Formats: sequence, C-alpha cells, structure tokens
Amino acid sequence: MGLGNAVSLPDVCKEMYAFHRWRLNQISALLDNVNVKLFSEPLSGSFGSLNIILHHIVWAEMVWLGRVDSSNLAMMGDLDVKGMLHVWKTASNNWAALLDKADDADFNAAFVYFTTTGVRFENTLAEIVFHMIDHATYHVGQMMNAVRGFGVDPVPTSFIQYLRAQAIN
Repeated sequence: MGLGNAVSLPDVCKEMYAFHRWRLNQISALLDNVNVKLFSEPLSGSFGSLNIILHHIVWAEMVWLGRVDSSNLAMMGDLDVKGMLHVWKTASNNWAALLDKADDADFNAAFVYFTTTGVRFENTLAEIVFHMIDHATYHVGQMMNAVRGFGVDPVPTSFIQYLRAQAIN
C-alpha cells in the first residue's frame, strides 16, 4: 500500500503496523537460525544480551496491548528464544486484530494507563501504535548490531525495505 495511498489516521496506523509485522517475520526467520548460545553472550550497552533485548521488546508490546485491551494482560514467563518469538507473534496477531476492528474514532480515543513506576498518563491508540513501532525500531537496531558482531548477517528491517518487499510480492 505505502503511506502515499493512506488517506486516514487508521490507514497510516494499519500500514505502519503491517510494516512492524513484516519486520517481526524478518527477525523471526533470522533468529530461528542463530545459534541459541549467542543469545546469552554478553553485550555492551543498555542490555546485557540479545536475549534481554528480545525479551524487552516482546514484554513492552504485551504491556501496551494490555493497556489498550484488558483482555490481553501481559504475562510472560522465563521463555527461551522460540517461546519469546511465539509470544511476540501472538501479541502481533492480537494487535493486528485490534487495529482491524478499530474505526476512526478508536484511533483518536485516549487510553488512561499507569507506567511501570505508577505514573498516570493518557495517550491515543494512534500515539501508542506509533510509540510501540518506534520503540521496537530502536531495539531491533540493537539486535541487528549484536548479530552482526557475532558474525551473522543481519536482515533488512527498515520501512523502505518493507515497501520494496511489498512491491516485489
């Protein structure tokens, strides 16, 4: 589709989320083939391992989903990589279903929530979707840098690469 064809806030949010899901599939295909031992190798930076980065991304998306849909409470145990990827795909499916059902008014509706430190905030569904995608972009970059450092070729994860892939398909 592309953003040039998006005519409304819901269309833009749905297109950006379609990109996010494509990126998840790219990452899943890569991580399914990475030696599991690399996930616990120490990294410098804000997260100590590839496993911790992945867990952080998945947990954050589960938390945001629970904030906008109380029937999807964030629950994750101590999962291995395949388990975390499964939870991420499940959360992604739930997000996609929620966004597909949402109408124009839903994207502008404010959600009141509390941060993990107990501070009250209010944001619209559209703002939350954009934040979640932006948040993942940052940490996906960390993941791709980490796998490159382990001698593994990273996968394309940018929005323009998503658009190119859609044009080919």
